[in-house]
Amino acid sequence: MLQHFPQPRVLISGHPL
Repeated sequence: MLQHFPQPRVLISGHPL
């Protein structure tokens, strides 16, 4: 899943962008 998102912080923030 982390590879799908360029920024790991996105998961923490809860925002896709």
